[in-house]
Amino acid sequence: MGCSGSKGEPRFGGHDAPKQMTFKVDTSAGSIFDKQVKEVPEVIRIAQASPQELKQYMHQVEVSARISRDDAEHTVLLAAVRDGQPDIVKMILQEFPADFDLKDANRSGDTALHLGARNNDMLMVELLLNAGADLTVKNNFGKIPREMADDEEIRTKLFDVYNSLVIE
Repeated sequence: MGCSGSKGEPRFGGHDAPKQMTFKVDTSAGSIFDKQVKEVPEVIRIAQASPQELKQYMHQVEVSARISRDDAEHTVLLAAVRDGQPDIVKMILQEFPADFDLKDANRSGDTALHLGARNNDMLMVELLLNAGADLTVKNNFGKIPREMADDEEIRTKLFDVYNSLVIE
């Protein structure tokens, strides 16, 4: 990935990540288009380093910086679930529960629970269920989290939790 994660060292391939990149695309008509690529929010970049650095950063910044999004509309919580970082997810859920809505979704409509289920990550699924993640939210493709999992154990867990809520 190119991240060193060590203090004092650049994190991205020996140099700092660019803030913005401009691409010039030469079309067959000969015209040139400039396309600005949205930078990766600092909060997501820091989350790739360590939970401690992220926690310190998140306590120092405004809510708007904590909940900023990348190009695919991932918040730091969604990115941490997507990337399989349970320590980051635990820290966010414990320290900043009011800042993150578990029904929040990325551009595809996937909530954190959709992403955990799709990654077949039982630990992540259990963390999110214990935090109150909604089992019934459908993504842009009409799928609930249970339908995203390939792992039968996760599908069964989500089905059983759903049934226990319906029965109550």
